[in-house]
Amino acid sequence: MYTCTKKFRWDVSQGPVEAVLQRCQSQSPTSCLTSASSSSFAPYGTPNRTSVSDSRPESQAEGGNSDSRVQEEGSSGRDPPITGALPQYPEPGSEEGLCSPGVLLAAQRWFTLFGWPDGPHPVTIPHTLRRLSATMEAGGSRGRGYPVIQSKDSRSVVDMLRHLSSTQPPGIPLDQSLSRDVGSRTNQLLEQHRAMLAFLRERGALLAHIRPEYLLDTHEFNHWCSLQVEESEVDYSRVDYESLSKRSWLDVLLQIYKVLVLCRVSGDIDAFQAQDVMGQREVKGHREVIGHQALGSNVYSSWELHLLAWLNTHYQAMRSRVWSTGELPAARWIVNFDLNLADGLVLAALLAAYCPHMVSSHFHRMYTRSSSLEQILHNNIILVQALCTLSLNIDIQPTDLSDPNPVQMLMLCVHLYEHLPRLRPLRTITFSGELHSTVTKQVRLKSPSSKPLQYQCSLLGSDAHFFSLPSDSTVTIPPGASAEVSVHFCGSSLRPMEALLLLTSCSAIGPRGGTLAFALETKLTHLKPTKMVRCTSPCYQLKRIQLAITNPFPTDACFRVLLMEVRSPPAERDENTISLFQQASVDCSVSPEESDSESRGTEAGEFFSAVKSVCLKPGQGDTLEVSFLPLSPGPKHCSLLLLCPHVGDMVYSVKAVAELPLSCPLTATPTAHLAPPPDTPDRGEPALGLRCKAGEACEVTLLVPRVNQARETALGLWAQHGMSPHERRRRRLTHTLDGSSVRTAAALRKATEQQVWADRIRDATHSEGLEYSVEVSMPDHFHLPHTVTVPLGEHTVAEREPEWECVSVPLGFQADAAGRYRCRLVLRSWLDTRVYELDVQVTAQVEKKTAQEVMSSRLSL
Repeated sequence: MYTCTKKFRWDVSQGPVEAVLQRCQSQSPTSCLTSASSSSFAPYGTPNRTSVSDSRPESQAEGGNSDSRVQEEGSSGRDPPITGALPQYPEPGSEEGLCSPGVLLAAQRWFTLFGWPDGPHPVTIPHTLRRLSATMEAGGSRGRGYPVIQSKDSRSVVDMLRHLSSTQPPGIPLDQSLSRDVGSRTNQLLEQHRAMLAFLRERGALLAHIRPEYLLDTHEFNHWCSLQVEESEVDYSRVDYESLSKRSWLDVLLQIYKVLVLCRVSGDIDAFQAQDVMGQREVKGHREVIGHQALGSNVYSSWELHLLAWLNTHYQAMRSRVWSTGELPAARWIVNFDLNLADGLVLAALLAAYCPHMVSSHFHRMYTRSSSLEQILHNNIILVQALCTLSLNIDIQPTDLSDPNPVQMLMLCVHLYEHLPRLRPLRTITFSGELHSTVTKQVRLKSPSSKPLQYQCSLLGSDAHFFSLPSDSTVTIPPGASAEVSVHFCGSSLRPMEALLLLTSCSAIGPRGGTLAFALETKLTHLKPTKMVRCTSPCYQLKRIQLAITNPFPTDACFRVLLMEVRSPPAERDENTISLFQQASVDCSVSPEESDSESRGTEAGEFFSAVKSVCLKPGQGDTLEVSFLPLSPGPKHCSLLLLCPHVGDMVYSVKAVAELPLSCPLTATPTAHLAPPPDTPDRGEPALGLRCKAGEACEVTLLVPRVNQARETALGLWAQHGMSPHERRRRRLTHTLDGSSVRTAAALRKATEQQVWADRIRDATHSEGLEYSVEVSMPDHFHLPHTVTVPLGEHTVAEREPEWECVSVPLGFQADAAGRYRCRLVLRSWLDTRVYELDVQVTAQVEKKTAQEVMSSRLSL
């Protein structure tokens, strides 16, 4: 048992802060998982919990001139002296043995996938690495044959070094053929391993405890041991060769990873620049909290500190975006590669920063405050699914993330650091077209490689099901040629669609191409309604329109009903109308099942419907009732949108004409010219009856009501529709469904929707009243003032019960011929329109004869 103190110093706005982590013994099987990335062991079997990148200026200085002495010995061909026990693989029951299987598995996984030049190849430490590079049967000088177990595969650790370093290690021939003689072959392998170790030490590897003979195969090692003198410092006959070989090759591979792979994590290539995933101000704010870069550490190298800062920046910036609904994950300071990454939230936020499409499909289902092992495993299952979807998994299982090994997690972070920037789209492909049309785009891929490249195509994002690829989603690019990938889009939705076209290399052998990503977006340029319905209705009169709808999609759909009234008929290429419809579609993206069952119906100005959703099977039809209640005359245009985010949308158009309202009752002051009302007309109230003689001037004072009762009734109906079922039931029981408060609320609601109305009501209240223009259908006979002012008094029309208070309007009539004169009187204002009917019966003038004329006529008879 031992204690290891780890110190970190971070640069924050309040000044340097030092975090000290004290390691202690635990009864948990994972007690060996420290906060450091333990990836190498001390030489000669002594536990040494250092990171995979132990070579840093501080550690190099601790050894004084030992490193330079090692380099001199390596360069001069001499091996470092043996100063202690031989390296041994830890025993399973020891404390170090609890961690070593995870480290061994991590190294085997990574070098299996990325260690070879011609693609993945299984690696088993140490057997795969210590085998010879040719198939042969060696024979000694004395004629004795020694069988050498070898494979036909000619891969060797030299090929691995050449692939990872992109150079030929000095001192190793390019095409080395091994001797059939065991003695000569042993010397050749010792020189090869000595040159390899010197090559790694020059690059900063800590391999002073590894000697070339530790890397030999069984037959060569036994031959080398037989040549040692009896006075040797170590009795190799008692050495556990398999343990020595496994430990030596494991340390060599870890140091290869450190000096050839981990060093790629450089501050010169800043993978978390502000413009990549967030704004400058936001990044600055987060870095003031967590610090941009650690100032120093006695455990981590600058490469690992850079990775920790990268993780901190993305987690702090994305945790409120990825999990914006519900409980936010707790803020944390990421200082290790195991415990801080165990719940999967940090890596999920990291993936979301480079591929936001994974949020809706994967990460929103994660537990943000995991409190049990089951919840942690659930999060890591989702994380592994996301890694597999993005082709970023390096053979890691969810249990590996729930019980993390720091070396394995460090390798995963480095892998993500190198490959996540490739998920940023190279360019954006726009699909433009008409609603319910199919658009096809081709993506041309060119390959400069001399060998064929094979890519696997996939679509990511919540809208990916609206896009489609050919049945064979694999594309092969011939050497030095090009290939095309066809992407189809079915424009069945109003809202803009977004998806990601991801092309990942799937070549089993040969060169592997880099990951390619293209952003897909849609633009609706044409909007042609599925069906148009026409109708007419007088103002303030409810008109019910029966609209036949059909589901044209091949799947069941539950549509959200949305009505939108527009001032002019929507043109097919009207960008403003299309933008308005798209915004409405985005705002109503909530499915009908998630909406409140007690919510009010759908309305749009003077159109409304009691139906808020309708579910149809493929090809099924139904009739949707839309109510039209005009409050002003003129043409009206309404678009009925049937929205289903996961299936598609439909647009129906209603073109209505609001005619003049029906005639209202009208009275006049008592006069001899008043006559009984004529027969009731087919529409509206009876006309005001008047009578006079031909050529006689008829003067009448009309009494125009202050309140437009027809409009008040229409406002009451409109307000009732806006009530919830509970409110409508309550008012019906209390007999207040038609009360003045209902009309007041409706008037205020209409005024709120149209700010011009609210301003004019306020102006009319403080002025003399509401001014109406007067129109008559027979201006030659009926004479009225051009304007009539109706005072509103202290209260507006909608704020009290209609009282039959009237305004006097003088009327003059004169006709020279007898007959019936029926005139329509129209009063118009910005608030309402009124229609009154006047019916005047004109009789002929009776001639009066004198008495003499009467006597003369009688005498003649």
